[in-house]
Amino acid sequence: MQLTPPSQCSHARPARLLVGRQGKVSAKAMFNEVDGDGDKSLTIIEWDSFWANVLASDYELADVLEELEGLEKGEAWVDFDDGRTT
Repeated sequence: MQLTPPSQCSHARPARLLVGRQGKVSAKAMFNEVDGDGDKSLTIIEWDSFWANVLASDYELADVLEELEGLEKGEAWVDFDDGRTT
């Protein structure tokens, strides 16, 4: 998912991109993991920090890129074993 200026998005934007009920569940799961300060908004800093944490948790870059491509196609959010919970 690409964030555009002002480099922030609300819960509604990913829910629209991730289609149907699965999309709403995926958006909620994503926010639970990525929204570090709990303000119901994602910043590019939180987004980058999340993925850096995933990579630091022994995931391969190719696997992360595959999951990002899946998100762009509307696939469900993956709960990575990275110390954060959905």
